[in-house]
Amino acid sequence: MITNRKKPQNVVLILVKGGSVGVPGKNLYEFSGKTLLAHTIAEVNEAGCFSAVYVSTNCERIAAEATTNGAIVILREEKLARNDMYIEAVNHAVKMFIEPPDSVTIPQVVQPIREKGIFGKMLGLLEPDVDSVVTVNQFSSSLNWIYARDQRTLFLSALQSQTRAVDIARREDLFEIDNAIVSFSYDSWRNSTGITPWPYLGSRILGIDQKRLNRNFFVDINYPDDIEWLEFISGFPKWRESRSKHGG
Repeated sequence: MITNRKKPQNVVLILVKGGSVGVPGKNLYEFSGKTLLAHTIAEVNEAGCFSAVYVSTNCERIAAEATTNGAIVILREEKLARNDMYIEAVNHAVKMFIEPPDSVTIPQVVQPIREKGIFGKMLGLLEPDVDSVVTVNQFSSSLNWIYARDQRTLFLSALQSQTRAVDIARREDLFEIDNAIVSFSYDSWRNSTGITPWPYLGSRILGIDQKRLNRNFFVDINYPDDIEWLEFISGFPKWRESRSKHGG
């Protein structure tokens, strides 16, 4: 017997605020003929797996850019634009959705180089027994290299207690969530009993690596030098040719 199944309602939430200490107005920085915000909206639309794109902002200019590119704008107060209010900004936005979706995907506008097809790949892994799917980077540091610095004298001292006896630099199973893209179920957000500092990710989290040409073809725009790096690497023919395979 064939039954009609409801098509999953997957939405995108883009959090972009006006102003920035490192690069003022970075979310509206124009690159390859479009703003970084417009690039992200276009890329999620091209993915063809989302029913709506929401943009949460405290800035009228960003709101206008979002509307021009077909996104639904959620205006938030200035206090929700502080870095330490990120979780509160997510919660505020999700509560403002037109209707509860099945999943929410949050991409970072300031990390514009993404693996081709990454959004569909992540949603494909978001099964009923999975709370969230996140992008990760392999953690290659060692606790043996971490020292505490005295705020007055600046002298370094070894940490008094090590929670892991094994030198983690020798392990290959440790990863850090880079927060470049996260996809989580609405139920996971509603329960919000997961890891710190992102409780909406739940406890059943799948981590995936984004495919890149190499580790240098990565941009996270926080300072003017990052803008220069984006412009620099985009000038390489190899990078331009790979955009259809690895980039967005």
